[in-house]
Amino acid sequence: MQMLLSNYYRQFFSFIIISGIGWLIDISGFIVITTLFGLSIFHANMISPIPAITYVFWVSTKKTFDEKKSSIKTVYKYLIYFLYQLILLILVSWFGQWIYDIVTKSNLIEIGVILNNLKIIVKFMITPISMLMNFLVMKMLIEKV
Repeated sequence: MQMLLSNYYRQFFSFIIISGIGWLIDISGFIVITTLFGLSIFHANMISPIPAITYVFWVSTKKTFDEKKSSIKTVYKYLIYFLYQLILLILVSWFGQWIYDIVTKSNLIEIGVILNNLKIIVKFMITPISMLMNFLVMKMLIEKV
């Protein structure tokens, strides 16, 4: 039991580091898309994670998880993961836009730091949700399917 927990924690830590790099890829794209192109949080959050999703999947498959020998090729697992990501992105992007809309209609928007950085603040708020879900789904997909 102790060994299983130890392996789980090792995998989680490894996934967090790899996802952190993916998040830097994502946030860089998010900043460019929202700043230069003025897109909404919903739309920017639908576009910016695509390179990060791809990076995290392939690196985590090789470096973090113990890939199960399966009749399903890794490329098909990637497509399954990508479809899952699209669903998650829609839900999380909608949630992020909802938070943004609530804050912009509240008195909090009068605080200059919040007003000037609200899109980034919302991105930071929704990231842990995605990261935890991604770890659980990837672990299941790579090791169990």
